[in-house]
Amino acid sequence: MLSDIDYPLFTKTYARGDFIRMVEENPLNAHLLKESDDTAPVQTLPAEDPLETAKRRIQDYCDREFDSAADFSDLSNIDLAYTTMENSDVELHAHADLIHFRLVFYADAREVADIQFKDAADFAEGFDGMTFDDLITFAEDHLYDEPQEEQAEEIPEEKNLAPPPAPKPRGRVAPTQLYPNIPTEQRHDHQITNDSLGVGTPSERYYHNVMAIQLLKKLESEGRLANRLEQDILGDYVGWGGLADCFDERSSHYQELKDLLTEEEYAAARESTLTAFYTPPVVIRSIYDALQNMGFQRGNILEPSCGIGNFIGLKPDTLSDSRVYGVELDSISGRIAQQLYQNASIAVQGFEKTELPDSFFDVAI
Repeated sequence: MLSDIDYPLFTKTYARGDFIRMVEENPLNAHLLKESDDTAPVQTLPAEDPLETAKRRIQDYCDREFDSAADFSDLSNIDLAYTTMENSDVELHAHADLIHFRLVFYADAREVADIQFKDAADFAEGFDGMTFDDLITFAEDHLYDEPQEEQAEEIPEEKNLAPPPAPKPRGRVAPTQLYPNIPTEQRHDHQITNDSLGVGTPSERYYHNVMAIQLLKKLESEGRLANRLEQDILGDYVGWGGLADCFDERSSHYQELKDLLTEEEYAAARESTLTAFYTPPVVIRSIYDALQNMGFQRGNILEPSCGIGNFIGLKPDTLSDSRVYGVELDSISGRIAQQLYQNASIAVQGFEKTELPDSFFDVAI
């Protein structure tokens, strides 16, 4: 029992220090006092590496803004934000530099501003809670810091003309990645080296399709991404164009397809026999050559019917700074594309149901 005749402690509120002092002053409370064991080891959690903390802040940002994994393959150039101005087509870009602890902002290829931090811990604290709009707004605010090369024509003082409206950033497309929690360093994109895609007898094309679908369903049941050898098998999928006979009840393949595909997948495959013909590599390369001949160097490319992503796989190195966004209605084809191009943004749905902002894409194929 706690005893103190002069101070009924149980009826008042005291600060912790005052309470302990009053307990110690009264000998009747000696039984409540316990000597501290200074010999007991104090367990402390190891402090997190400041660089890992900074990377975790960036990953938190990517989770909030894009629901995707951050790319830490180059710590001096970690992509954070990209958009273009609606009225001027100026490209705004922000990236993190964890080698020199900076946030760097660009307009087109010109650096317009940066934020320098003392160290990784300072970066982690400063970047905590930052948003996509914060980064783009900062880049916009410093877009015209440097003097303009051309002087505006002098306007007579008596004319009070309203200033032109400030350009507004265009919308952004959030990445649609398969298994977004898997880090970038564990992802890889398929390299197309076969110029004879889709070439073969009907039996060969049927065999390649079945092998690819069986592998796709195995990967999905195991909840993982394809490795490079498995991507070679998936890349041989050519769709069902010209294979209508396989869906005839008299065909030896009929029952195998019924067992392999769901009802929805089977119906979609059967309906596609007259329309599903993939573009050969020679045509894809010619289209990219034409784009570059017209002056296209970098930007956002939309493939609204991407199939298994052959346009993505054959994008030339000279357009490596361009981003391709794919949309595919057919479930099997779209899911294979996501396994083949694990860093790309591919939406498996009808194009009319895809929410894409106005004036975001520079090229549509």
